[in-house]
Amino acid sequence: MPNPYVSATAHELPLPPAITSGRGERKIDFIHLPANAQIHIFTTRGEHVVTLQHDDNPFDGSVSWNLKTKENLDVAAGVYFYLIDSSVGQKKGKIAIIK
Repeated sequence: MPNPYVSATAHELPLPPAITSGRGERKIDFIHLPANAQIHIFTTRGEHVVTLQHDDNPFDGSVSWNLKTKENLDVAAGVYFYLIDSSVGQKKGKIAIIK
């Protein structure tokens, strides 16, 4: 799991209002997934944030999360839990979102 944290300096110029970030797309990639896997993301309070679906493509075992909820809202900074559910088993973990 890559670390999405990118440091900045006080000497960086502010971005124009139409641009939210000069660092590229905000996302987290889940890699090496088995076929037909579902990734469920939850808050620390157990609230369901979003479910991501990985299809049965054997050549691409990855899914990207755009850091948006199922209502298409940006998630807040904080800790989130994920549950990967597939026919070969389950895996649980934590993600830290730092803005």
